[in-house]
Amino acid sequence: MMSRSLAFLILFLTSVFFIQCSDKPAEPAVPVLEYERGLYKSGAPLTIEDYFRLLPYKAIASADSVKEREAILSSQKVQRKATGPCANELEQVDTTIAYLRYTCRGDKKTDLVEIAAWKRGSAPDLIGVNESIIGTGMSSTVKFYEFRDGNWTEITASVFPALSAADFGGEGTTSIPLYVQFSQFDRNIVVKPTMPLPAGSEKIMGARRTLKWSDGRFVKE
Repeated sequence: MMSRSLAFLILFLTSVFFIQCSDKPAEPAVPVLEYERGLYKSGAPLTIEDYFRLLPYKAIASADSVKEREAILSSQKVQRKATGPCANELEQVDTTIAYLRYTCRGDKKTDLVEIAAWKRGSAPDLIGVNESIIGTGMSSTVKFYEFRDGNWTEITASVFPALSAADFGGEGTTSIPLYVQFSQFDRNIVVKPTMPLPAGSEKIMGARRTLKWSDGRFVKE
């Protein structure tokens, strides 16, 4: 039969363990990226059109519903009033390199959206979403996702390097606005600085960098 002192020691150590555990800060919850789950069939190979349909709703501002994405894939023009008068229109689908592009043309600007997939061996494909605005100025918002076990995760920071004025021959490490282009001929990405630039950075206008696809991520060439 367990002695009273041994039972007390076990109870004490157990209490200390739970107190220490409760003092640890809770890890931030990974946000759930919702998508049209009814379209996903586990184990089935996915084309670039499939990824376009399955991407999280919030991943594409100009086509944030499956209805709009299906209309784009069927080459129908879809009026968008929430983000200003424009019409989504499919421009290119290349299943060989897993690349899709469409535009949302308005009176004063054009939203250009590129979706592409990169193979990563045994890891899930890397899916890139590049939303660019072309008008009086140019700018891009690029994000990268992976689709694992039926769930989406944004992994931009781990596969896409941060770029600054110094990367284009400028001075310092000041962050600058960028215009991004997914290549339709290889797996690399082209990046250019755009206006408005920080004071003293004007000399880098026209410069460009190629981010080379290497070992599952993009690296500065």
